Amino acid sequence: MSEITEPPGGEDCRCPMHTSGGEGASRCSPGSRQSDGIFIDSVYKACAYGDVDKLHQMVENKPSLVNEPDPQGYYCLQWGALNNRVAVCSYLIEKGADINAADSTGQTALHWSAVRGSLAAAETLLRASADVEKPDSRGYTVCHVASQYGQTSFLYHLALHWNADYEKADADGRTPLHWAAYKVAALAESSIPFPPSPLPSS
Repeated sequence: MSEITEPPGGEDCRCPMHTSGGEGASRCSPGSRQSDGIFIDSVYKACAYGDVDKLHQMVENKPSLVNEPDPQGYYCLQWGALNNRVAVCSYLIEKGADINAADSTGQTALHWSAVRGSLAAAETLLRASADVEKPDSRGYTVCHVASQYGQTSFLYHLALHWNADYEKADADGRTPLHWAAYKVAALAESSIPFPPSPLPSS
């Protein structure tokens, strides 16, 4: 079985949320609030860190920003959804953001909300008619992504309240349940500090 897809970003990521240095910096950090001294110099950072005032200012000056991707092809709504910024998502939707806009991998803001189990943001998107069954380029729906990142409560909520199909197969024939089982097996394997001793011969 192939590796689970990394969340947005990576070791060479220059996205607004990426932090360099230190163990675990190979994936985008959830970041901190404006009060932590983050310099908000782009609309994407404003969305990621939840700086609604700065977001308002930037969008009022240039309304088209709500549907313009950043240099890596990621949208404002994706950054807001990833970090569960409900006020950001609501404002962007109000200003005409494309609820189902997809990046180069075919992932939407709803896919990104599943990475960290950002349920409040997902609810905001779904109530604005986000497509709960939209697949990305690998056939992953939001349910696949939730399973890949162990977001069980998130997945349960979508299945129960939004009729999300948790039995739908991706491009390789794997369902969200397959991914959930794989994650459990991978975690169990990684928790074993050394190979088990061989059984004694009879």
